[in-house]
Amino acid sequence: MQIGGWLRLWVVVVVLYGLVVGVVGYKTRPTLDDLNYRWIGGASDVIAQVISRAENRDIQSYKVKETFFSKLTDAEAIEQLKTIATSPSENQRLFSSEVGKVNQKYVELIGHFGTERLVHILLSLAWWLGPSLAVLAFGFATGWVIRGFRGKNV
Repeated sequence: MQIGGWLRLWVVVVVLYGLVVGVVGYKTRPTLDDLNYRWIGGASDVIAQVISRAENRDIQSYKVKETFFSKLTDAEAIEQLKTIATSPSENQRLFSSEVGKVNQKYVELIGHFGTERLVHILLSLAWWLGPSLAVLAFGFATGWVIRGFRGKNV
């Protein structure tokens, strides 16, 4: 079976487009590192809000993150957040219940992480396959219409 020039061009374009979609899909894939980073950031936001309300002054989330978690790895910071939620010190009791809610949310997100990654892969595949097939269908339809206007040689 031989394929014509336009179909060969389509194959080249689809392969190049597939490479682009693959690179973008890889760069934007969900990772556990990103999830841990968001976990620490979410807890820092909650701690800053609670302290700001209690002390009637504005405390920024990045200051909380810098104060509590800057010298810790992500794993150590998450362990500290778990400790704050389960057995807080006297100063931490103010925000321990809120941190517990953030911890619960991110533990659930980690539980669904495999599904989230599979959905991302399937969406990337759809972003490649959908436009590729649409261009192919448009090309065949255009060729069919053009052939319809040509006169038949009898």
